[in-house]
Amino acid sequence: MKIEDIKSLKQVLKLCRENGVSAIEIDGIKLNIALETKKAKVRQVSDFSSDIPEANIKVPQYNGEVADDITTDELTPDQLLFYSSTPEPGQDNPQ
Repeated sequence: MKIEDIKSLKQVLKLCRENGVSAIEIDGIKLNIALETKKAKVRQVSDFSSDIPEANIKVPQYNGEVADDITTDELTPDQLLFYSSTPEPGQDNPQ
């Protein structure tokens, strides 16, 4: 048998796969034929909403507004600097 073009090669490969042939030699050329794998179905986001109930939760969007006056009980920069230090003997502890 002689393979003249790609179309006839495809027909031979298809026939071999249908009949479970894994190796063949045609016209002095050895071919190892792998089984054809099925392509996995690509799932859409809507497919997951029925599987995962959390997928239906609406996430609040950031609107870009920032509050100007936020008061906190933070330490001052000097208090942060000396937070873990101990006072020298003889100095007052101003706490």
